[in-house]
Amino acid sequence: MHEGKDVTTSMKAIDRLRKACKEAKLTLSSAVFTNMEVDSLLDSIDFSANIAWIQFGQIYSDLFSQVMDLVETVLSDARLSNVVVHEILLVGGSMRILKVQKMLQKFFTAGKLNKCINPNEAVVYGATLLAANLTGDKSLILLEVTSPSLRAKTEGGVMSTVMKCNPRSSTKREGFYRTAQDS
Repeated sequence: MHEGKDVTTSMKAIDRLRKACKEAKLTLSSAVFTNMEVDSLLDSIDFSANIAWIQFGQIYSDLFSQVMDLVETVLSDARLSNVVVHEILLVGGSMRILKVQKMLQKFFTAGKLNKCINPNEAVVYGATLLAANLTGDKSLILLEVTSPSLRAKTEGGVMSTVMKCNPRSSTKREGFYRTAQDS
């Protein structure tokens, strides 16, 4: 940044930079380029950075890979192949990210991305269902489940499924695991 200035020493500066990054991420969800600007980020020093969608994709490539790993895990748990999925319902703020959409479209070759649910409203829908249930509305059945399968990585990097996805929260499973080496 500036000689002798370290932005990590100021929580206020970090918060302002984080906010600018979130705004840039949102802009890059629908644009190929954005400019981040933070006036007086630290000690009256202004910050400005240009970032392109391609750079954004490179910076977050590990996270994007994790998204696709989760998609593959969900399909595996459901015993489905990506070629039999014809519609992909995008839910959650990260689904606005163009890179994620492109990766999903490439993976689900026969699938169409469905963006009919506003990502910001998806959580509200869930909260509404919970509120209805808590107020005694018996027309809805709400089950608490563990959505992803719980897995443990065993020696040799093999993943062992401890509990399959979507069991009720009160489900009990037992297994014996130990560390491969003393820590």
